[in-house]
Amino acid sequence: MACEALEIPRATAYQHPHSKNKTQLSRPRARHPRRIPDQERVEVLDLLHSQRFIDQPPRQVYAELLDQGVYMVSVRTMYRILTEQDETRERRYER
Repeated sequence: MACEALEIPRATAYQHPHSKNKTQLSRPRARHPRRIPDQERVEVLDLLHSQRFIDQPPRQVYAELLDQGVYMVSVRTMYRILTEQDETRERRYER
């Protein structure tokens, strides 16, 4: 009855809350409570940018660090941090 009163299709009314195109009225997403602090994210990014690891994928960096007994973050988190910086392309330097 509400759809008839507003003269909108019923499918539109059901679709709107689940729409991927959010309106400006929606709130920004809150940070996840377990998200690592920004300072640690910078440390991981600095490590991935270091001369030693600059041309290695996160999986290899993770394995090397574990061999040395160092655990910083998971491989997936390394990829997330690189994705935030738009750096998930090929990491090897090509001439």
